[in-house]
Amino acid sequence: MAQRPQGRAVARVRSILTGLVVTGLAGLAFVGADVSAAGAAVPTQTTFADQTFRGADAGDGWVLPATPAASGNSACLTGGDGSGSVPACTSGSDEPGSGALRLTTQGQAQIGAVGAKQAVPTDKGLDATFTTYQYDGSGADGMVFYLAATDPYDPAVPAKTGYTGGALGYAAYPAGGVQGLQHAYLGVGLDTYGGFAGNYTGCVGDQSRGGANNSVTVRGAGDGFSGYCVQSVTPADGSLRGSAFGDRSEVAVPVEVVVNPTASALTARRAPTVSVPAGQYAVVFTSLGAGQQVVFGDLPKLDPTSNVAGIDPSWIDPATGYPYKLTYGFTAGTGGATDVHEVTDLVATTAAGAVPVLTARTGGTTDVAHAGSGTVTVTPTVSADGGTETRAVRTTTTFPNGVTPSVDGASGDGWTCSASGRVVTCEQAAADRAPGTDLPTLTIPFTVTGTARTATVSTVVSSVDAEAITVTRDVTVAPQPTTVAVDDTTVSVGEDATLRATVASSETTDPSVPTGTVRFTDTATGAELCTAELTDGTATCTLVAPEAGQTSVTATYLGDADHVTAEGTGTLVVSKLLTAVTASPDSTEPVTVGDPVTLFVDGLGDEDGQPTPTGTVAFREGDGVLCTVTLPDASCDVTTLAAGRHRIVAVYSGDAVYAGSTSDAFDVTVQDAVVVPTSGPTSAAPAPTSAPTTPAPSSTPAAAAAAPAGLAFTGSTIALWTGIALAVALLVAGFVLLMVRRTRAARG
Repeated sequence: MAQRPQGRAVARVRSILTGLVVTGLAGLAFVGADVSAAGAAVPTQTTFADQTFRGADAGDGWVLPATPAASGNSACLTGGDGSGSVPACTSGSDEPGSGALRLTTQGQAQIGAVGAKQAVPTDKGLDATFTTYQYDGSGADGMVFYLAATDPYDPAVPAKTGYTGGALGYAAYPAGGVQGLQHAYLGVGLDTYGGFAGNYTGCVGDQSRGGANNSVTVRGAGDGFSGYCVQSVTPADGSLRGSAFGDRSEVAVPVEVVVNPTASALTARRAPTVSVPAGQYAVVFTSLGAGQQVVFGDLPKLDPTSNVAGIDPSWIDPATGYPYKLTYGFTAGTGGATDVHEVTDLVATTAAGAVPVLTARTGGTTDVAHAGSGTVTVTPTVSADGGTETRAVRTTTTFPNGVTPSVDGASGDGWTCSASGRVVTCEQAAADRAPGTDLPTLTIPFTVTGTARTATVSTVVSSVDAEAITVTRDVTVAPQPTTVAVDDTTVSVGEDATLRATVASSETTDPSVPTGTVRFTDTATGAELCTAELTDGTATCTLVAPEAGQTSVTATYLGDADHVTAEGTGTLVVSKLLTAVTASPDSTEPVTVGDPVTLFVDGLGDEDGQPTPTGTVAFREGDGVLCTVTLPDASCDVTTLAAGRHRIVAVYSGDAVYAGSTSDAFDVTVQDAVVVPTSGPTSAAPAPTSAPTTPAPSSTPAAAAAAPAGLAFTGSTIALWTGIALAVALLVAGFVLLMVRRTRAARG
């Protein structure tokens, strides 16, 4: 980041409430015009505010504090358009340029309040002029211009107001359990009803309400239920309010408040005839139908060790008893009676010359690695646009989470530093520093321990007599490198495949677990398969497995705030479904050469939820293929088997879904055919003997009758031919026996 000055004054005057806000907690600055009182000897003043409240917005220099009123804070701009820090009024509005800051309407028990973010150094005093309007109600209760003490190095607007009604949002109301304005220092009340002069707080010396209506009442310091004592009550010669409103000019009451903490008398800017003694305040006002009146009083002095305003000792100048800095604003309240309360034309300046103006430049490291280190530098400057800086100058540097400063390494001529957590406070001792003077450069080292981001280091540069300004330095913290490991996955076709990737930081110092999304894609085609969120560094997602084969899978980690993107690859293997083929012949009995054998295959039926297998089954003997079937056919006939035993297997080819497989071997036995000759044996019947005998039939069919030559019989036909041969043998034997008997009879 390039260095840049952070000035808030473009000339020798500044305006804090026109809406040109410089970045930071208290670094607010606005452009205004030179304001000079009559007389050539009046020094150039610093303008803190130049705000009419008549336009569409009042800038961003205002805060609306909390109130104890049930209706909340009723402050609004009658000519507002809703922009800026003060809201637009929802009723009774005016054209922009003709409006006012309205604190209350005619409603009962209201409080309206605005506080300036501006913190006014008291060294050069304060001169604030404004115009008030109270009208259109029953005459209650009034309004207050307040001053409140604040931390000179970290100014803040009071967070809440005092009570409603006669307390006018400034004082407490112990009987009702309501505290007053926080760290109140001085309250100038334009008290139409008179309640602001009453003994609301029980403070010793408070004046009673009697005869105090239509008066300017000043109350002193207070906090919580303590203080807020009445300093003075001055009845107005004329009226502080108008009973009706036709034109604001008809009910306008101009007011000037001058605070003089110096050792010399000061002249009021708008009422130059008024001289304000040293250590006093003056309230100059002109009521309706009367001339100018002036109220004087001593400025409250506060004991740093104990005071009714609850002010920290570091906020009070021990030499004077005055707060180093004051914030200011307006409050107004109504009770049972009502009035509209409005303000316009606020101008706030110093009363005793220009205050110093601080600016600063920043430098140092702009980019740092995760768990790395760097430095931030700050060079304060007393701007040429302001007065001389005679007080100590303080820097308060705040490092964001994950960026840890090293106070021991802080360096720079004259700087003394201390740290509390990630806040480093350094100070340069008081010295006379003319406008345009650079202070020594302060260097603060730091280390990064947190997540990647643009880390903004902010530094408030301040002193008790100059407005605090804030400068920033952006440091870009590098994210951690990462690795992606993808698991290899194996599934079968149609099953769910779970893809898994593990993402980890590759940092060796303070690594953290990545978060975010992982996208799985087909490496070859780039097609997205699925996405998943990381849980404890692991991303898983499930998809239905694609077709069989091997796919390279890329897992892309998309990164997060502290981790860069990365990729990894793995393999998705999709296997075909396994098959178990079985095969058999149509019969286990031996067959004769030439007879057909039917071979069957099984085990390739439909599985639940799976497609029907396709492809072929080949019946093989050794390297030869006996026959092939195409599914869904499951059998084929073989007639070419030679005599002998054949070991046959069925081989399934497989398809896109199913894997090929081979069955167990089975046997088919083939035997040769039996051959029957065409002419039988030549042996004759036995010769007759003296006693006729009956020859026994041959025990074998071949002895009884011979088959014709060249005829072969196999299988079941052999039994038929055996029977025929036996029958022939019996006929021959019978014929021979008959012939023997006839011969014997002829001889006889």
